[in-house]
Amino acid sequence: MAVREHIAFNTAFEDAVRPTGLLTAMSSNATVKSDLLALFNRSYKIGYELPFQSNVFWEDARTWAEITPSSGLIAWDVLGDARNIEVWTKDPRETRLASSVTFFTDKTGLAVSEELETVWVSWVPRIYKFNTTAWATATAYVVGDVRTVSTSGECYRCLVGHTSGTFTTDLAASRWVLMPVLEVLHEFLIRHLHATHLRETGQVQTGVSLQTAALQDLLETHRAELRRNRETPKP
Repeated sequence: MAVREHIAFNTAFEDAVRPTGLLTAMSSNATVKSDLLALFNRSYKIGYELPFQSNVFWEDARTWAEITPSSGLIAWDVLGDARNIEVWTKDPRETRLASSVTFFTDKTGLAVSEELETVWVSWVPRIYKFNTTAWATATAYVVGDVRTVSTSGECYRCLVGHTSGTFTTDLAASRWVLMPVLEVLHEFLIRHLHATHLRETGQVQTGVSLQTAALQDLLETHRAELRRNRETPKP
């Protein structure tokens, strides 16, 4: 299955803020920037989690990984802050021959059959919150830290505790994972953030009306996604 297009975090954030008229003020006022980032995260969370209601996810809302269990155990540090965990014998996005694997948890991870040399694991991150704090070299990071890489404008979440060297090397070592801003939510973010800002700065009726319209249009997008998923053939 093709990876859904995404938009760099900095680009999406600025696009969402621009209709508020506070894009310039944000660069010199940390409080304004923090408040707008909170609105962005709220709007993204709503749009990102909407498909959960029907148990059909946006592509890339899940993290997919091919994993070789160590002695039949998938360690928790591989999954990070996961929820909605599924384990498969093959990539279920690519073939109908994939079957789910029965597993049980222990304090160190997910236990699967020791006979399975490789499994596919999919999970949904528990928290999907963006951050404008810049990544820096020679810095100690812990699992769950979120940083933005200034050269690309992308946002990443730390998967493995480490002291940073060069970002490209750390990324290649699977110490970070991209937090994509899904293109399918781009217009919704712009409209919903603006509407929420209006609502919370005194223009309540207008804000509520625009919020409702943004949500209705996103619901229509999701319905189209449901139809697309049903129509996509699998080998």
